[in-house]
Amino acid sequence: MTSPEGSRPLRVAGLVRRELAQALQVFAREHDAGLISLTQVDVAPDLRNARIGVSAIGGRLSPAELLERLEESAGELRRHLARTLALRTVPRLRFELDDSLVEAVRLSVLIREGLPAGARSTDAPGTPGSNADDGGGKSTDPE
Repeated sequence: MTSPEGSRPLRVAGLVRRELAQALQVFAREHDAGLISLTQVDVAPDLRNARIGVSAIGGRLSPAELLERLEESAGELRRHLARTLALRTVPRLRFELDDSLVEAVRLSVLIREGLPAGARSTDAPGTPGSNADDGGGKSTDPE
């Protein structure tokens, strides 16, 4: 059986995630921040603090500007959570940038466009990214 102390932060994190996701859609429109995704919501065991991982694609704000605006709006977002969630204590919000989504998009573009020869890790036959492989595992070079 899971202890109540361990499951409560997880339940609160889920509630915070759901409400913040909606609030950040409005925030993104108001600040021309593009698409903001919540990548992580961790609530401390004492429920006083929450670490919020965010990622953004598009928009006019740099990652540093986005983080600054989120930190400036943290009090307002916390008050929104207090109004919408039935919690005795609403955690303080600390935002952190998570660039894994941006990196995934960058890698997808590179793969789709094809990597230049100098960017490949290896050019050995039969390895991913190699020009020597025709997809069937057989070399196209005459013997």
